[in-house]
Amino acid sequence: MKNIIILVGSANGSALALIQAIKKEAACKTYVLCTNKRTAEIIASSKYINEVHIISSSDDEATYVGEIKEWYATKSFEEKPILYFTYDTACYYIDNNRKWFEEKFELCLPSSEIIKTYTQKGLAEVSAFEAGLTVPKTQIIDTKEDIDKVINSFSFPIILKPRATYLKANIGFKIKVINTKEEFLLETTNLIHQNNTLLCQEFIPGGNNTSFYYLFYR
Repeated sequence: MKNIIILVGSANGSALALIQAIKKEAACKTYVLCTNKRTAEIIASSKYINEVHIISSSDDEATYVGEIKEWYATKSFEEKPILYFTYDTACYYIDNNRKWFEEKFELCLPSSEIIKTYTQKGLAEVSAFEAGLTVPKTQIIDTKEDIDKVINSFSFPIILKPRATYLKANIGFKIKVINTKEEFLLETTNLIHQNNTLLCQEFIPGGNNTSFYYLFYR
C-alpha cells in the first residue's frame, strides 16, 4: 500500500478531513509536512497520523523544497508515496520543481498551466462568471489606469490582496480592507511602483453564511 504525504500550511481542517477519509478506506501510513507549529500540534493529535514534520519556512522556495528533500532522504519508501497539497504556495513550489518530485512521488497535481493560472487570484473569478455564478466585482491592479478604473467604478470599502499567497512577501499583507478612495490611491500607487500586482475586489459585508464559494480540484 502506498504511503500518503500531505503538505500543510496554517490551516488544518482540509488536511484532517483528507487523512481521515483515506485512512478509513486504506491501511497506509500518513505523513504531514507542515509550516506552522500550532497547526502541526493539532494535526499530530489525530489518531490517523503517523508522523508530522515541521518545515521551517514557506516564504522561500529553495528552503522549502530543500527541507522536503532532506526529509525524504531520511525515509526508505519501497514505492512512490502519494503527495497531496492543501494550499496554493505548496502547489506552486512543487510545480516549479516538478521533475524531481515526479521521480519521487505520485503527485496529485494538474498541469503547470493550471497551477500557474488558478493559484493567482483574479482568474478563477473569470471561470466562475463563465459558469453562470455571480462573482464580486474584480479588478487586477497593475497600472495607473487600473487604479483609475477602481476609483471611478467601485463602491468603497473594497478589499485589496496580493495575486497569490506566495507573492505576499513583497506586499506585506494577505488581505486588507480599504475604506476610502484616498487610502486606496496611496496604497496601490506605492505598491505598483515597486512592480507588484494586486487584486481589488468588491467588499461584501456579512459572515460565511451569506457567501457562496466557487472551488476547484487542484
